[in-house]
Amino acid sequence: MKEKFFGARDKHWDFDPMLIKCTRFVPRGKVLDLGLGMEGRNAIFFSMLGYEVDGIDIDESAVKNSLEKAKAVGVKVNAKVGDISIVEIGRGGYSIVSAMYMWQYFSREAADRIIVKIKDALDIGGVAHIALFAPGDICFDRAKNDPDFKLIGPNMYRADKEHWWSCKTSSRQTYVHAFTKDDLLSRFSDFELLHCSESVDMDIDHGKPHHHRVITYIGQKVP
Repeated sequence: MKEKFFGARDKHWDFDPMLIKCTRFVPRGKVLDLGLGMEGRNAIFFSMLGYEVDGIDIDESAVKNSLEKAKAVGVKVNAKVGDISIVEIGRGGYSIVSAMYMWQYFSREAADRIIVKIKDALDIGGVAHIALFAPGDICFDRAKNDPDFKLIGPNMYRADKEHWWSCKTSSRQTYVHAFTKDDLLSRFSDFELLHCSESVDMDIDHGKPHHHRVITYIGQKVP
């Protein structure tokens, strides 16, 4: 089974190596993947390691594809369609909550609500894993140079219509938003810091090769 996953080299089957670091702190339990992506790669990775995995994505095709890929490699992922800024997650029950590369689609207010949900969903000792595009990323250059987008706050642009950057959410507006590293650390100041880094990474998954500026955070919920 693992050979089917780790032996595949196409872009959809790659998993984020930072997930390995999460498992070192919480080697078993239940995982919540917020924003499955088109293949559910990280949810499948956790399931293959023996975690019970729930996943949420606003895109029906992402959920469908994730379930199909999980079945293909013989693991189970509980996936459902939902807007993670408004869906009820509940309090406690999760050992790891992972939320990668979905933050840019939400307003700062909505992103702050999601952070509260993540904190509430984790058990004591549980780990939050966050990855997001940082200020200065290519998506901000595009918004800055697009007349439909207006700067409405620190590192946040908005277009009052659906746009090239649109992602299905409950909002009718399109946002391009980012937290800084300090923003993220301040919002998780009540967590024990396990990892926080900012890097520039090459993306060869779509279109011409290009770079993204990325912030990655891992923190542990403490009593």
